[in-house]
Formats: sequence, C-alpha cells, structure tokens
Amino acid sequence: MSRPVGRVMISAALSIMVINAATKVLGFARDQGLAVMFGAGPQSDAYMVASTIPTLLFGTVAGAVGAAFLPVFTEYLCRERSQEAWDLASSLLNTVLLASAALAVLGMLLAPQVVTVIAPGFDAGTSQLASRLLFLMFPAIIATGVYSLLAAVLHSFRRFIAPALGPMVLNITVILGIYLVAPRWGIPAVAAATLVGSGLQTMIVLAMVSRTGLRYRWGINWHHPGLARVLALSVPIVLGGLTGQAYLIIDRRLASGLEAGSISALAFANKLVQLPLGLFALAIATVLYPAFSEYASGRDYRALGQSVQSGLRMVALITLPASVGLMVLREPIIRLLFQRGQFDARSTQLTAVAVLCYGLGMLFHASNQVLVRGFHSMQDTVRPVLISGGTVCINLVFAVLLVRPLGHAGLALANSIGALSGFVLLVALLRNTVPLPHGPFLRTMGRLAVSSVIMGLAAVFTHRGAQWVFRGRWGGLLEVGAAIGVGCLVYAIMLWRLGVDDLQPVLALVRNWTRPRAM
Repeated sequence: MSRPVGRVMISAALSIMVINAATKVLGFARDQGLAVMFGAGPQSDAYMVASTIPTLLFGTVAGAVGAAFLPVFTEYLCRERSQEAWDLASSLLNTVLLASAALAVLGMLLAPQVVTVIAPGFDAGTSQLASRLLFLMFPAIIATGVYSLLAAVLHSFRRFIAPALGPMVLNITVILGIYLVAPRWGIPAVAAATLVGSGLQTMIVLAMVSRTGLRYRWGINWHHPGLARVLALSVPIVLGGLTGQAYLIIDRRLASGLEAGSISALAFANKLVQLPLGLFALAIATVLYPAFSEYASGRDYRALGQSVQSGLRMVALITLPASVGLMVLREPIIRLLFQRGQFDARSTQLTAVAVLCYGLGMLFHASNQVLVRGFHSMQDTVRPVLISGGTVCINLVFAVLLVRPLGHAGLALANSIGALSGFVLLVALLRNTVPLPHGPFLRTMGRLAVSSVIMGLAAVFTHRGAQWVFRGRWGGLLEVGAAIGVGCLVYAIMLWRLGVDDLQPVLALVRNWTRPRAM
C-alpha cells in the first residue's frame, strides 16, 4: 500500500475512532439518563429487554448481509459493471425491506409471547409494559436492515464518516427523548425516541448514498447472480455470530458456580478490554475492508497480502501498548472508574485479575478482525466460521480445565488462549492463498513489543511517583492521567528511536493538521 493511501486510511481510521469515542460517551450518558429518570426498576427492565430483542433477532443478520454484500458489490464496480452493481444493491435492498417488514409485523403481533420467552421471570405488569415497548420498537429492524446495507455501499466508496455518525445520532435522539419527553409520557417516550433515532441514522446514510450515483429501482431481480452469492455468503457469517453468542451463554453458566461477584467481574473486565478493541481495531478493519475487496476482486493477492500485513501492523501499533497499559494499570483504572458504593476493594481485585487475563488476548482479538475481513474480501465466509467453531471448542476445553484451579480468571485466560488459537489458524489458512512474508513483519512486531514493555514500566513508575504528589478528590484521576500521558510519550519516543516505519504516516498526518494555513 502506497504511503499516500496509507495516510488517507489512517486519517479515516482516526476520524472513526474519534466518532466511536464520542458515541460511547453518549451511550454512557444515555444509560445514566435512564438510571436517573427511571432507576433500577421494572420500567428500566422492560425497556432493556424490549430494546435488546430486535437487535438480537435482526441486528446480527443485517450486519452479516452488509459484510457479505461489500466484496461482491466492489467486484462489480472494479470491473466497471456499475449497472449490475446498482441492480444488485436495489434487489438486495428490496429483499431486506420485505424480510424486515414481515418480521416486524410478526414481532409486533407476537410481542407478548416473545417477552414471555426472553424474560419469563417478569411479573404481569412488567411483562405487559415490555410487550408495549417491544410493539413500539420492533419496526426499528427495518431501519437497521437498510442502514447496514447502505453503510456497506458507502464503505465501498471509501466514505466512512456518515455510517460512523449513525449510532451517535441514535444516542442523541434517545437522550433527548429521556430528558424532554419522558418526564411527561414515561418510558414509552424512550421507546419512541429509539425508533425515531433508528430512522434518523438511516436517513443520514441514505442522503450520502444518493451522492454516489445511486440508481435505485423497485423490484427484485431474483436471477441476478450476485444476489444469490451475497445471500449464500451471509449464512456462514450469521452462524459464526450465533456460535459466539452460544459461547457467552456457556461461559456465564460456568461462572455462575464460582464465588459471588465472578460474573460481574468478568463483565466489567470485558467492558474495559472491549473499549480499545471497539475504538481502534474495529475502525482500522472497517477502513481497510474496501481496499481488501478491491485487491481480491482483481486477483492481486500480493497487494492483498501487503494490505493485510499493513492492517495487522496498524492494529498492533495501537492495541499492543493499550493492552500492556491496561494490564499494568488495571487496579488504579478500575478504582477510578468503578470503585464506589457496593463496588468495593474486593470487587476491584476480582475485576483486575480478569482484566490481566483478558488483556493477554487483546492483540489477537484485534488482529483476528483484520484477518477475517481478509477472507471475506475473497468472498470466503466458510473457513472463518469453521475456525470460529474450532476456536470456541478450544476455548471451552481450556475453560473447563482452568475454571477449577483459577476460578473466573481461568475463564478469562481461556478466552485469550482461544483468541491466540484463532489467530494462528487464520494466518495458517490465509497464507495458503495470500503471500504473507513474515520476516519484516516479525521485526516490526518485536520493536513494538519492546516499546510497549518499556512504556509499561514508565507508566508503572510514574503512577507510583504520582501517588506521592497528587492527593485529595482528584488524586486518582491525576495519577492515572499522568501515568498514561508519560507512557504514551515514552512509547512514541521508543518507536521513533527504533525506526518503526508505521509511525511515519501518523507523524505526517499530525504535521499536516498542525501546519499553519494561510487565511
């Protein structure tokens, strides 16, 4: 990948990271607003169940269709068959509209029965309220399906900002519903705001797609060869998502037999670990996926291999120091974020142990997002699912072996072992098709590892020194902030001294942002 393209990719990835961070902050504000307005009571429970069901039923399927659609759509565009590309987009969009509308109507009619299955422990009043909310929100799956497909279209044209803004708009709409409408109309107003927000995020991507030359037509061309390919490619992705959900259920069942607080500790630790994965790794994988698909459609596997390795280096550049920093500062970070009220020092220790074990697999989880998209770009969705199934089996074996001697830490460690196993299997199979020279890659990874270890040591010593300086109400925040700041500075200096090439596009981009411009 040429350097100018690399700068464009990094610029887009950084933009998505910033938007994702803002979205997560807004998500926290949304949850806080619900807690303030309705507390931890039956109304909140009813809303949580009702808002989760449509996502579980259709969100996974819609995301799978979008992921399968992008490489097929890109192939038509790269071969200058734009009419066939838009014919495919129209046919698939109409298929999604029909399927989601039918499911929405069915779900609205069967809302009480669905709530009974998902939340059988609700009393009659809460169950009835959840059914009403579910009736209001089920049409949101239509917007979710359209949004996922249109986002894939925009990604094909390297337009990433509008799809990333969608969830932010949704959160803002729900927050406005909580504070402006819910005081008068109650929790149904929040459900209505969720439905409106889903529609607004879809309208944003629709407005952007209209600028790409969209040629929409009514009807479904069932004879279009691309339509059958997209639907066939979607099935394994859906199965892979369901496999992951099944593992989470089994993992929680194993944790339920441990000491009190183990499940909560795993959940809080997983939230911390998922934060850098969601902010950094997902953004990089999203930006690189269209480029992968272009190279794959042209059968340029050498360029595809170089791009995959570039993606792995970019992911490691950020994820490796993030994982080291999170592991070495795990206790002060957890104390700062969670330790108040019923979350005491014991809860902090339980969560810290889980963070340490989860952190060992962060780099592999992040890298697997890039590797899976490498397979998907070649329209191969079967092998990643087979690897996912094998990884789940490995994960479960180690979970059973480690849960007795290590408790909940054994479950977290088994998760990291599963991520490592998946990484090894994905690389081994991808190398059968795509050249992945390992010499330069391993040298870069070695430099990143050395830089991350030194960064971690600097962060630890800085935190210990800061404990003697910062006191009072803001002491914990200042201690962690100082440790992270010094660690980032040391890491950047080490990368520069060791000559890590992947830092150069970032430095060039920063220089471009900070260069004075003529008025």
